[in-house]
Amino acid sequence: MKAYSFLSRVPVIKNSLSLKVLLVAFIGIHVPLFGIIGYLLNSELAKTQAWNVALFTFFMTILATIITLIVLNKLLKPVILAKEALLQFKEYSKIPDLPTDYQDEGGVLMREVQQTIESLSRIEEERENILHILRHDLQGPINSSLAVLELVKTDLLDEQTIEKLQSNFHVQLNRLLTSIDYIKSQRNLQEQKNSLERVSLKNLISSAIGHVHYEADIKKIEFQQTEIPNEKVLLPLVILDRVMTNLLDNAIKYSEKGGRVVISSAISEGVLKIDIKDFGEGLKPEILSSLFHISKSDREDYDIQNPSMGLGLYLCQKLMNSVGGRIIAKNNQKEPGATFGIEYVINGIEK
Repeated sequence: MKAYSFLSRVPVIKNSLSLKVLLVAFIGIHVPLFGIIGYLLNSELAKTQAWNVALFTFFMTILATIITLIVLNKLLKPVILAKEALLQFKEYSKIPDLPTDYQDEGGVLMREVQQTIESLSRIEEERENILHILRHDLQGPINSSLAVLELVKTDLLDEQTIEKLQSNFHVQLNRLLTSIDYIKSQRNLQEQKNSLERVSLKNLISSAIGHVHYEADIKKIEFQQTEIPNEKVLLPLVILDRVMTNLLDNAIKYSEKGGRVVISSAISEGVLKIDIKDFGEGLKPEILSSLFHISKSDREDYDIQNPSMGLGLYLCQKLMNSVGGRIIAKNNQKEPGATFGIEYVINGIEK
């Protein structure tokens, strides 16, 4: 960096890397020329002959210099393109289209800049999506809780209704706490991955059911648990609890009144699988292909209407991906409805 720092103090070229390179190339090319001219003029050759050779050498060197400087300037294009791409992204959030198939240092620079900008753009978009979802996740429980408190103040409710409203109030507050737990976990997902809790699968599923029991009671939905292992498993409890709660909430939402939701679980080859099956209308093929993705228009629609299933599933898939798991969706084969499966590679099992 000493040579670069020295040249950066020269006023004419301090703001341009291209000019620095061209100046060094110019000096390097002309030093031999001046040596040749000096030698010829002080040699025993006739002055006329010496001058002819010197002038010819001078003009050929100038021609070679011009060609060299033009080529060098073009070879610096990757650096210039990378700089412009970063400035455009910083000022206008514009995604560049840099070539990424070159293998030298300039090609590597452009490829790394392109990939870095694309990664930053995806992270920013996901952050905005999650913030929109969380804002509504927090608003819903708060608004419901305030409505319950207003109703309880009136004298028009009997004790049974008040008990139900209090139960709903408790459920909404628990959901609020769950959302806060998620926000806390987002601060350091790596810590969340490494901070696992040993929990019974039955307790995990019962806890998730408890979060949605009020909605299930309203639609008279019956939960059936089948093939739930007795093992205690090391799990990212906050994330799995949130994901299961969301999937159960969707299953209730898309089930007929008086229907049922079947929950099954298995551990095979170190992978925990939890299936949540409903018997509603199922998923249309065009929805299945984009179920775990959302666009900017989806996010804008989220601001003016109730959260859609896709938005919640997008967040759930991101949560599971963050801890090395995933969610798989499919329609039931022999009966109506859909099944959502959670897969997670477990680190330890205790009988």
